[in-house]
Amino acid sequence: MFYGLTALAVSPSVSPDIDIYLSGTSTETESAISSVWDSICVYGTNDKYDNGSLFSPITSYPFATEAAFYCTLDTSNPTVAGLLPNWMTSHPGVNPNVLLHMQLASDSYSAKGVLPLLHNLPVERMNIWNSLTNSTNCNQRAGIWHCTTSNAGDTTSAYLDAGVSEVNPSLFVGGNVYTGTDPVNFSDVSDKLEVHSLDAVVYGIKVSPKLYNALWI
Repeated sequence: MFYGLTALAVSPSVSPDIDIYLSGTSTETESAISSVWDSICVYGTNDKYDNGSLFSPITSYPFATEAAFYCTLDTSNPTVAGLLPNWMTSHPGVNPNVLLHMQLASDSYSAKGVLPLLHNLPVERMNIWNSLTNSTNCNQRAGIWHCTTSNAGDTTSAYLDAGVSEVNPSLFVGGNVYTGTDPVNFSDVSDKLEVHSLDAVVYGIKVSPKLYNALWI
């Protein structure tokens, strides 16, 4: 993986051409997103931000609940062309500065990758440029830019473009929803979401010994 180190590759004062908002998590979210992002950025332009230690080996920082990746995407990469067809058409040959926001709430991780999308709810996101103070609220440590999220202007809210969940969206009912949101309406999952499965793991569901053995042995 590569990082912007002693200098910011894309200054946080530079408004991104494209913002992408992501919420929710799985055990593999950080490594999967980081790997993909590294592979599609122009080399040396990628900076990573958080409000804790999610991407950092330094354990004195608390676990991050907000993170962001900021880089210049390489439009010669076929993956980028597939992700940004409208940009490619309207800005041929231009590499966009893209800021990917990740909201990794400290509770109800997976639910917050599904319910805000279904119910069209905004989620908190971390700013890397505080418009109130007209300065960055982030400082570098071990190649990662750690940002404050407790001061006025450090955060704002946004509607999601995508979510990540360890749980099938239709299972967010009953006790699986978090305070302030409604349970999933099954028909909304197919009507409002485009769901793609990655690595499949089944857990937390009561099954017979026969089914358990069939799945795991």
